[in-house]
Amino acid sequence: MNRLILNRQSVSSLVVLAGVVVMLAWSFTYTGRQAAFPLIVCWLMLGLGIIDVIQHMLGKGIEDDTDAAKAMHTHGEGAAPIVKQVMTIVWLAGFIGLIYLVGFLAAIPLYVFAFMMLAGRMGLMRSALTAVFTTAFVYLMFIQLLALRLDGGLLFG
Repeated sequence: MNRLILNRQSVSSLVVLAGVVVMLAWSFTYTGRQAAFPLIVCWLMLGLGIIDVIQHMLGKGIEDDTDAAKAMHTHGEGAAPIVKQVMTIVWLAGFIGLIYLVGFLAAIPLYVFAFMMLAGRMGLMRSALTAVFTTAFVYLMFIQLLALRLDGGLLFG
């Protein structure tokens, strides 16, 4: 039988899981269609959070010899160069600027496509399909299911 391990990762997973439980309880205060999206997200996060807690408490989390673990524990030598960090901020600022100018439904496919092609170095077809499906998901979830009006930006609003 496996012994339960209470370490930094399992404690942080438990804290996140507690936050998800609070958000799930809060989601039940919404009525009708307004509750759909928060409930879907919270139930998914609850399931993933439980899996994460179990993995960490059984000692089956990220092993110390993996690249991900090395990246998490690196401070200084070998850390991500400042250029990568700045580029992350530039990409986010560009996305926010696009939303401001052309609105959500035009900005999402432009950003996803550009990011996947330029930063992710993905192929044309994969980038285009991901942009289309991401935009369709946002449209269905927010406009159709939740009946929200997404901002059209300065040019289309």
